[in-house]
Amino acid sequence: MSRRAEAVKLWRKNSKIRIVNSMGGECVVCGYKKCNKALALHHLNPSKKEISFGNIRANPRSWIKIVKELRKCILVCNNCHAEIHEGITEIPKNAKRFDESYLNYKDIGR
Repeated sequence: MSRRAEAVKLWRKNSKIRIVNSMGGECVVCGYKKCNKALALHHLNPSKKEISFGNIRANPRSWIKIVKELRKCILVCNNCHAEIHEGITEIPKNAKRFDESYLNYKDIGR
């Protein structure tokens, strides 16, 4: 694999970790947190969606553009996400949202 391909793969992995952490690290409905690949972002108002997260991961964007979209979302596991869309499960009123301390993620841990 080329160095560029490796760099993109690493960026995707790190950005998913950063996104999950900035959104609370677990499903806001059931608390699932075992596998980041099983966690998804749910737009609270689909009409306000500017870019999809699949698109962001396929075509890297700046962190500030990602944050703009994260502020419109909650973090859910894939099962709860499907149930929300089916009307089976409701989003908790106190659902965690984007943690603004991650705005300048490069400063975290310093």
